[in-house]
Amino acid sequence: GIGTTAPTAKLDVNGQVRIQGGSPGQGKILMSDANGVASWQMQIQPVFQNHYIGEHYGGGVIFHLWLDSLGIEHGLIVDKTDLISAIHWSNIDNVETGPSAQSYWDGLSNSNGIVAQVGHTSSAAALCLNSTNGGQTDWYLPSIEELNLLSQNRFNVNKALDNLSGAQPIPYYGNLYYWSSTEHPSGYNNQQQNGLYAYAFTFDFGAHIPYGPLVVLKYRGDTLPVRAVRAF
Repeated sequence: GIGTTAPTAKLDVNGQVRIQGGSPGQGKILMSDANGVASWQMQIQPVFQNHYIGEHYGGGVIFHLWLDSLGIEHGLIVDKTDLISAIHWSNIDNVETGPSAQSYWDGLSNSNGIVAQVGHTSSAAALCLNSTNGGQTDWYLPSIEELNLLSQNRFNVNKALDNLSGAQPIPYYGNLYYWSSTEHPSGYNNQQQNGLYAYAFTFDFGAHIPYGPLVVLKYRGDTLPVRAVRAF
């Protein structure tokens, strides 16, 4: 034992360990080969052991993966079809929902905030929250950042959807905008100051580059299609 008088293993170290050999460096990790010989290696990207982008899993197709601080694998799943071709963001189109529906990354929190607004009876968020597609009951309306992540992995997702019976690939043409659950804050950048707009996203790259954005503001009373997502 090193730093301990009661070791519980052949090498029991109580304190920090410094390994100077083998070219250590900032951002490198100690990685073992099949024979147990370790060397310093650059950690280029997380290694996912259980799932992959484009996998048919959990009622849909995985479009994003990440590891938490404990190394546990998590992901985002997109539904195999649109839930509807046209629905308003919320039946309440004259009162701002507020911070509970204005997260750029947390679509589930936004969705719950939308349906909790006083006077709510129907919305794109409620449609997602009530969906049981794929035998799942935890779907929600994605945030604008979650739609952006879906866009980044559209090739893998559509390749999987194209091979699933009854599935509907993510469209890449037609200037079609999808609702996000992210409400536009009132007074932000001195635009749409009444807060009655929400962010929408199009996957139609060709129609908008370099002529315009993939993200736009849409009036909450407009009717747009909806594709639900869920997390694991």
